[in-house]
Amino acid sequence: MNDGTVVAPDGVEIAYRDYGGRGRGLVLLHGVGANLVTMDQYAERLGTGRRVVSIDIRFCGQSGEADRFRWPDAVADIEAVTGALGLGEFDVVGHSLGGIVAGHYATAHPQARIVNIDGFGTGTASQGNAADADAMIQFRRRAAAGLLAMTAPPAEGDLAWKEVQAQLIRPRFQAFGYTAPNIDQVIERHFVALPDGRYRRHPTRRLIEDTSEETRPRNVLHMFRGNTTPTLIIHCTNSGWPPVLTAELDELAATDPNVRIARLPITHMAPAWDALDQVTDLIIQFLANTAR
Repeated sequence: MNDGTVVAPDGVEIAYRDYGGRGRGLVLLHGVGANLVTMDQYAERLGTGRRVVSIDIRFCGQSGEADRFRWPDAVADIEAVTGALGLGEFDVVGHSLGGIVAGHYATAHPQARIVNIDGFGTGTASQGNAADADAMIQFRRRAAAGLLAMTAPPAEGDLAWKEVQAQLIRPRFQAFGYTAPNIDQVIERHFVALPDGRYRRHPTRRLIEDTSEETRPRNVLHMFRGNTTPTLIIHCTNSGWPPVLTAELDELAATDPNVRIARLPITHMAPAWDALDQVTDLIIQFLANTAR
């Protein structure tokens, strides 16, 4: 296992972890409040017969920042890392934010198979009525408020500040349902050492604001619509999403033969550990039985 960085086309440094292995490539992408350490357990279970790499999404972990978070930049980051590592053909598995990035990647790269684990964007619902559409918007706003609280300023400080922040992050992770034994390593990777000896906390508030922004009316599943990529969407039905999401996913699967929906009665964070085996079994079956 090797950690490294590459420079993206816009000059942002992107951190990655190369788990090694032989075979077709597999890129792992973490969720919005996390970093690549949360994908270590996925690499362990999915590594047989594959070359596995995970990436710190920009503004997260040890990756750098830009003026704003843009989906095309996150796609370019994947291209930069996989190109530098000579990964060749590969598939993408993402949880939460990582699943949304995977959807955007698939738009430009239909040769890759993708797996989205409970990652759905800010947007509208085409199914249901006005109340259902509003419920979707309100749910996303509540989720964003919780993440904004986690990224409240100040975002930088000295070693003592870092230690206090780490103690504050732990109960929040536990409240979100992250129960994996590597929680200390996840928290440690949230802090970027600065040249002046201070630390900067990731993920940044900029990331939360930009991924939560409702700049134009787009469907909540827009990043998966119209793609020709074989796609598995794992819907965690105890995540609290409004019921209209179920109808939205059913409509997508009914109209797009490339999309498969799998539902598990688990919470949004359960795939990180408590339901890890269930989720990775679905991924293994999908990759084994789906032509590319």
